[in-house]
Amino acid sequence: MSAESSKRSNLIDETFQHIHTVLSGHLEGTTVDQLSETLKPRVEQLKSVAEPFGKPSDASKKKVNSGSVTLRDGVVLRVEDADKEFVFAISKNFDIDEVEALVLLRSFLYNEGLPAEPSDPVYEIANEILPLAVPDGNAFADSLLAVYVHKMQAKLPERVAASADPKRASAWAKQNAKEQLVLLEVLFWTMWSYAACDGPLVVRIYETAFDTNLGSEQQNVTLLLDEEGAQLQQDSAALWILLTIEVLELERAAQPGGVSIYWASPESLKRIHELVVSHNASYFACIYLAWAFLLSRLTQAALEMKELPHVYSAFFESLVPPADRSYSKDREPAHVQMTKTCWNPVSPLLVTAVAWRTGSTLTDPNAVAYRSVLKGLFIAIVELMPVELIPDFDSLVEVWIALFGRSESQSVVGICTQYWTADWSSGIARRAIFDVARSRFPVQFRPLIRLLRAMTATGFLDTDPLSTVDHANEGSEVNEERELCTRHVFYYLQKLPTFTQVIPVSSCTGAHALYEKLPDRHGSSTVVPGLVYANTRSIKLPGGTTLPARSIGRLLSGDGGDLIVVSWQHEHSGWKLLLELLTDHVNRRRMQTGGYYQNVSFGARGANQPLALRMEDIGVEMDSGDENTVVDVLDLIRSVVQDNPVLAEELLDSLEGEAQPPDLVQLTTMILEEALSRHTNQPRNPLRTPLITSAMSVLSALCAAQIFNRVWLYIRSTASLFGSERSIGVASAVLAAERITGHYTMTLALLHLVQQLFDEASSSVLAVLQQNPRLQQVKEEVLLRAARFVHAEIWVEHTSWKYAQLGDRFEIGRRVSAFYAEVYKHSPPTLDNGPFSTLSRAISDAFLSKATTSTVNPLVSSLTSAGSVLELLYAARRYGDARRLVLLLESHLILTRVILNHKERVVTSSQPCLLEQVLCTRVTTSAAFDGGPSKTDPVDALAAYVKERSMGPSVPVEAMRVLFALCSSLSSSQGSTPTIIGHLSDPEATVTSLVRIIQHPYDDALLRNAVWNFITLAVDKEPALARLFVTGRSASAKGKEREVDESTTSKSPSAFTVACNMLENWKDLWEPNPQLLASLHKASLEDIRDHSGFFDQLAEIVSEELGPSPDYKTESFVVYDGAQHSNLHEAVLTHAYRTIVKAHAVHIISADIRFHTRQDHPTSSETPPSYRAIERIFLSEDEMMELVGEAASSFPTLRTEQLQLQEPLAERDYGDDFAFSTKLLQFRLHFEANHIHKPELSLAHVQTTLTESWQELLLQVVPRLRGKMSVRSILMALAASISGDLSVEKRAGDMVSTIHRARLSLLLALLEVAWFSTSDTENEVNSFVELVRNVRGIILNLPAPFHRYLLQIIYFCARHSRSLTQHSKLLSADRRLSITSMLEAAIGLVIDHLRTTMDSACFKLDVELDQDLELLVAVFEQCTRRDLGLSSTFWLSRFQETDVVRTSLQLFSCMDIVGVSDVSLLRARKQPLYTPHVLAFHLALASVPSAAERLASEGVLTAYGGNSISTAIGAGMIDTVLPELPGERSPAHRAYCTMLAIVAGVITSLGRHGQYMDSEACGLIQLYGDQIHRALSWTINEALTLALLEEIEQVVNLFSAIAQTSAASIPNTAIQRVLRFFSTDALLLLQQLNYALTHPNHLASLVEPITADEKTKFEADSGDSSLDSPAEIVNPSKRPFLARLVYRLFRLSSNILSCLTIVSRAETVLVGEREDWLVHEALIVPHSKVVLGEPASIGTLLELGNRSLDILRHLTERPPTQALTRTSGSEKILDVRDSARVTRRNLEAALLYAITQLAMWLSKPEFDASSNERENDDMVTDNHSPEPLKERRVARRRTSMTLAERLRRGMTGEMAADLQSLLGKARPVIAKSDTVLGSNDVDLTQVLSHFVSERISVPS
Repeated sequence: MSAESSKRSNLIDETFQHIHTVLSGHLEGTTVDQLSETLKPRVEQLKSVAEPFGKPSDASKKKVNSGSVTLRDGVVLRVEDADKEFVFAISKNFDIDEVEALVLLRSFLYNEGLPAEPSDPVYEIANEILPLAVPDGNAFADSLLAVYVHKMQAKLPERVAASADPKRASAWAKQNAKEQLVLLEVLFWTMWSYAACDGPLVVRIYETAFDTNLGSEQQNVTLLLDEEGAQLQQDSAALWILLTIEVLELERAAQPGGVSIYWASPESLKRIHELVVSHNASYFACIYLAWAFLLSRLTQAALEMKELPHVYSAFFESLVPPADRSYSKDREPAHVQMTKTCWNPVSPLLVTAVAWRTGSTLTDPNAVAYRSVLKGLFIAIVELMPVELIPDFDSLVEVWIALFGRSESQSVVGICTQYWTADWSSGIARRAIFDVARSRFPVQFRPLIRLLRAMTATGFLDTDPLSTVDHANEGSEVNEERELCTRHVFYYLQKLPTFTQVIPVSSCTGAHALYEKLPDRHGSSTVVPGLVYANTRSIKLPGGTTLPARSIGRLLSGDGGDLIVVSWQHEHSGWKLLLELLTDHVNRRRMQTGGYYQNVSFGARGANQPLALRMEDIGVEMDSGDENTVVDVLDLIRSVVQDNPVLAEELLDSLEGEAQPPDLVQLTTMILEEALSRHTNQPRNPLRTPLITSAMSVLSALCAAQIFNRVWLYIRSTASLFGSERSIGVASAVLAAERITGHYTMTLALLHLVQQLFDEASSSVLAVLQQNPRLQQVKEEVLLRAARFVHAEIWVEHTSWKYAQLGDRFEIGRRVSAFYAEVYKHSPPTLDNGPFSTLSRAISDAFLSKATTSTVNPLVSSLTSAGSVLELLYAARRYGDARRLVLLLESHLILTRVILNHKERVVTSSQPCLLEQVLCTRVTTSAAFDGGPSKTDPVDALAAYVKERSMGPSVPVEAMRVLFALCSSLSSSQGSTPTIIGHLSDPEATVTSLVRIIQHPYDDALLRNAVWNFITLAVDKEPALARLFVTGRSASAKGKEREVDESTTSKSPSAFTVACNMLENWKDLWEPNPQLLASLHKASLEDIRDHSGFFDQLAEIVSEELGPSPDYKTESFVVYDGAQHSNLHEAVLTHAYRTIVKAHAVHIISADIRFHTRQDHPTSSETPPSYRAIERIFLSEDEMMELVGEAASSFPTLRTEQLQLQEPLAERDYGDDFAFSTKLLQFRLHFEANHIHKPELSLAHVQTTLTESWQELLLQVVPRLRGKMSVRSILMALAASISGDLSVEKRAGDMVSTIHRARLSLLLALLEVAWFSTSDTENEVNSFVELVRNVRGIILNLPAPFHRYLLQIIYFCARHSRSLTQHSKLLSADRRLSITSMLEAAIGLVIDHLRTTMDSACFKLDVELDQDLELLVAVFEQCTRRDLGLSSTFWLSRFQETDVVRTSLQLFSCMDIVGVSDVSLLRARKQPLYTPHVLAFHLALASVPSAAERLASEGVLTAYGGNSISTAIGAGMIDTVLPELPGERSPAHRAYCTMLAIVAGVITSLGRHGQYMDSEACGLIQLYGDQIHRALSWTINEALTLALLEEIEQVVNLFSAIAQTSAASIPNTAIQRVLRFFSTDALLLLQQLNYALTHPNHLASLVEPITADEKTKFEADSGDSSLDSPAEIVNPSKRPFLARLVYRLFRLSSNILSCLTIVSRAETVLVGEREDWLVHEALIVPHSKVVLGEPASIGTLLELGNRSLDILRHLTERPPTQALTRTSGSEKILDVRDSARVTRRNLEAALLYAITQLAMWLSKPEFDASSNERENDDMVTDNHSPEPLKERRVARRRTSMTLAERLRRGMTGEMAADLQSLLGKARPVIAKSDTVLGSNDVDLTQVLSHFVSERISVPS
């Protein structure tokens, strides 16, 4: 093939077949301008009828050989050497020009005519192009005739004749004959409206017709002897007959005149006359009669003229032949031949179904023009000869029915309408056939009934042998023309002016004669002049009307026999006669079967009533019984009421106005039951197929009328149709009988009845549920029975039945699958309370959860084998069956897609369903009708349908959608699931074909979008298939890309390449086809990541102006793409697709930035091209305001759950039908209203998508824009603007909530980029305050439950407000008031939703609730900070109203604190649900005194003492790790530590007013005693974790809080015991801490990290060498992890010492009298030894103080803000100032405690350990076993004796000296530390030094 040119040519891309399709009205995806540009280069080609493709020439051959050819449209096409061989071969084989052969090498040819209807959308194009192509219509017609004659006489080409191949010769002859047929069609349409029928042209047409014997005499007739050749000759003859009649202008001949007409030329008239009269064969009968009619009109016109023009004299004289001419004799027999030959009703020319069935080559079979020509001929005949004189009236009726009734409705409706509106009132002759039939009615029932049925314009019915049921237009709305026809029929039969009956002659004689003969005084009788008949008394006629006495009747027959026929002048309703006939039929059938039913007539009967006549009394003729008549009656009724509920109601009122039961529905049901049971009881009798079918069809038609409830009740009462729970019904046996014959008329009628029942039930569900719920239950019961019957008796078996017509099998399958699909669409199984939910779930179960192979196989086998079967049908020229197969395939594909889409929504969709498994399994199919089996992969077959054009436009689209649904469904399944690529026989070829579809600019737009959607999904879900689409190459078995030939690669671009190429010309698609442009949004960016041009194009799209949003309030409706839409549909559709294009462009840019940010390569710090392309947008305030403002707009929405579309979002089209089905809504509401069409839903969806894309982009650029002050001011102003729009949103609803959430997310993203600032400008503060005011409005007008984004926005506002409060100059009173107002609104919102969220959390574990609770607590904690100044009174009152505190405590008491109830969830989230957030809420309350008091009063200690981990705490079994959660800290341990912090916080907040709380806390400590003791008992020989360290810290904090609150008063016994217990363990712990701080290397060896983050930090420290000096501990380049650990240990040590200081009342020792000292708190023994196993001593404190002093000294030498640790998550960076503060505090605490302890020790009279031991032992008696307690007492006695012995050695003075020395060394360092700390605190060392000197004697 030739290489692709840079510019594409329409001559190559647009085939003549496609042009013909567009010109025929299928304009989808093609504009009028595009069509004009396509046709203009072809004008010269269209002019040349004889040789449209030219002849081979040296000039063209030279062009091809040169390798570069310029086509007619100016496109230069490069021709490669490999192509030239094929080009020359095509040129030689078809004898055409070499350049045209090159074009045909890339295209397919179908050259067709142009439309000529002004209403046609391409009428203007036709008017423009047609004069250019055909400037002279008559000359064009002459050329057509010349070419036709040439082809008739053409001999076989030499190459064909030389081959001596009969098949090849026959194929050439047939092709030649087909071209002749096309020429005749073009000639017909040329003469129809474009060329004038002047004399010479008409003469030449007639000469050609007669010379060629209507096309049968041609050179190669011997090669056309097979079936196809014979059909071609028949079609040619039929066209010639039509053409010769058409050019006579019979309708115009009624008023002869004019110039450009053949009768203006006497010579032409004479020549035509000679030709006609000289050819008297039977097949010229129609031409003969048409010419005879014309002669009669010309003769009449000549007689009316005063003087005949001289030039016409000779011609009119020749019309009077001599007596011996056969012309006059054969005139009457010609009419007989017309009825026998000319009006053959089974001509393909007049019946589309026959054309398809016989494989006719006609381009446009059954065109209305053809039938219109014959109608004109028929009207001419009845005007030429009275109907009464035609000898065979029945044959005339058959011809009339064939013309007006035996074809498709769309073909006959035009002529039927024309007859009723024009011909009926044009004269008696044209309606004479009805007058004759009416005059015989009801004696001869059938003629009038059948004529009227034909004139309803319904076309043939399913009982007609010519009918194909797929053309019945079942369920479609009746159009205006058919409505007019049916109404004419209804009103005609409603008021018949005559009533005819047969009267015995005996009734006219005698004394009691009922009738008498009278002379006709008016002389109006034409049959028996002078005689009329009258009735002597009133007579009740059948049908209910009364014939008054002395009524006059005309005699229609002779009076010489025993019977006479009289026609009464009596108006009556023929419809009531029909009902009487049906009733009479039912009565007689019941009497024949031994049953009885009351004879029913109209009106009451009695002694004084008129004589009532029955049907048999008036002499009604019944041919072979009355069944045929009954069938005709039923067919007439259903033809009138079909799809016309209004007329159906009028008809029923007319039928049943005065009748007694049974009504029409009951009669029809009884007829149906009797016919079904008759075959069951008498199986050998013939099957009453027409009667059963017609009865079913009447019931189907009556479903739409207001009496539908009667239909449901009667069908429910009978078990004949669908059986019951206990029986299958007689219909099963009757339908089974059809399998013997292979004809399935009844089966198809039954399926149509089921479909109509469901349609009626679905359309009336709203009214029925409101007015008669019981009827709804009846409907559901009937439909469920019907569905079970259809499924069990038809669906699972129909593929194995015998078929006389293969098309019936396809139609049966189509109807069943269409029914299933309609149920799915109207009532999705996912709706629990939807209408017909039981029915839809039953069907869903049959195909999903309870599927069997017998259910799935009919679906999959048809999908798999359709391709091969279709090829065979086309080869066999069975076009009718092929069309029905295509319809079957389309229906099956829709059902498959619906099932797969539903499968993704059900809970059990984790595994592939049976349908998916079968679709992914090779299926055995029959390769031919009689061939052997073969295996085909369904996925491969579906992929083949996508590129198959012979299946019409719908099948490829639906096949693509099925592949989309299958890929999506398989990807949602778990485990090892099949893939699409694994079931493609040639994945590369399949991908190439799909790429060609999306690449072709004029391919079907729906198909291209469907393919793009599939490619998008495949790239996301299937890596192997994604590789093929993106790179064009697949991977080999070893994972390496398969080598591909370079030439092949260049000619087969990947989908990604096509997307990039289309993106380069995005502006060409922006206006005409934004939908296609919207499909290019997902692809791999690896190949273009460094190509800035790509992102520049995307940036241009992002910057492109969308324009104002279109109006979305529908005011009128228009027809768009063949369907009714809102008048705003097109504008909304265009705007929606443009919006989604921008959204996708923004998404791609953000995805690339995210990808670049996550890469680990060295260039990750570089700015990606994607960001560089859009950076200018962020720096421009105007662009940001405009573009982000576009994304933040909103639209109103509607949500209707039962009408919501079930298709995936990617499969939907924007416009009216985006969110829900307007067709279904119209269907159920029975009217069209403005609110049905909701185009704004499309706008809302795309706007939300654009909003989300911008939000994603903003989040990706956070690292690059955050901190830029110029950008921050823009973003804050934009946030203020967007929040202003959001603040006025007050609407409610799910969709509004979704849109609101998206817009809030965009606002939050702006704030994420802007972030917090400590140096706000005035403009930024103004924008922020405006934002705060708007956020308050958003909160107050919140249309739906809170959004998480809103909570985060509130959090931002509250936190930044805290920052601004530190700068009093920035916040005026008005601004502070605005902030306070927002906080009050926010806190109210938070408290209300805290209560509802916690209530919900009490009953279920839900991750969504956990996330809500987290945000709510975080916002609450931020809004209640004291620095914001919000009064706690306000929100505490809301606490009182909502009782949220107690709810939180109840939730804490009952919830799973650890999370072990769902271990998998715990491992995934690393923390339990709810626990951290409830505790964070309590922690926030504990920090506010008034809130802490409420927390305490609500029973926080009770809740903490009685929860799921209380027992484990009491037993001391809370470990830092949990076996179920490896690598993470134990949630129980974390919760326990938080509980300790909360209790400590509550105690601290209450202060001295919380003595009762202290007492209760002591009880909790006693409960937690073992766990507390375990924490305080840590030794230097045990591992140290950060979690354990936190636990120790919280324990110390708790005791510190209790000590502080009890210090101001005399503590009670419980508090004293608790504090003494702490003091004892604290001194032991202090010893361990001292050792750890003085031995950092050993401390480092004890550390055991738990989490991955801890391990990372610890391992980073481990690589460094050991520490040799204190300075290295605080060296940030050494071991930052250890530095933070040492910091925490110093802080812990200082806290312990501070608590011990408080407990021992050290301040009293310093300032009070000795008598006030608590001497019993002197716990530190004054010796210098440091023993690890013993409590801390004075030596321990001295060592700890010296260590602190060393560290502090080194810290004072460093900058205060120097960091000692790195940034890590939420942890604050540890700097020098923080470390210095803690170290100094520890130093001062150690000195204070050591000095005061020494002083108190010296004040003690003696050491007495017994009391101390006793108190400590009592404290732990309840928590320790006796043995450990005994050992502990012995150890203490040993310790006491050792200390006493040392004291006796006089070490007091030594200790005092050491302390004084330490004070001296610490004084300058502490003074220097003031500089580091930035404060001037009191120097405690001076006070302590003076105290030592005064109170403690130091030896000299």
